[in-house]
Amino acid sequence: MKKGYLRTIEAIIAIIIVFMVIITIMPKNKQENKTPVYIESLQEKIITKIENDEILRNKILEGGTINSDIESIIEDPNIKYNYIICNLGETNCIATLPDNKDIYAKSIMIASINLNKVFRLYLWYEI
Repeated sequence: MKKGYLRTIEAIIAIIIVFMVIITIMPKNKQENKTPVYIESLQEKIITKIENDEILRNKILEGGTINSDIESIIEDPNIKYNYIICNLGETNCIATLPDNKDIYAKSIMIASINLNKVFRLYLWYEI
């Protein structure tokens, strides 16, 4: 009878050790890259300005540049940006972006009666 209890306790301890080894060896879940709060607030300011300013929207629909408008919002010299304006459904719409940087993107669609464009904004820290 004593041997039965000892064998049961040994089996339970062995199971616990095996589970501990498995948990230790298993890879941890990768944490998602979250957009920093400051970058996210800049994205929202720029997108909101575009959404509310008809002149900016028309520039985008016509394929114009809005660099000065974006630069007036981004006051931090360490934050760089790029954007691209694409036709809706265009698949070859690629922006020039730096390598080895965490790049944060935000897109909106701007539409008029006969034009639909996608505005993609990219922000990153240049340090």
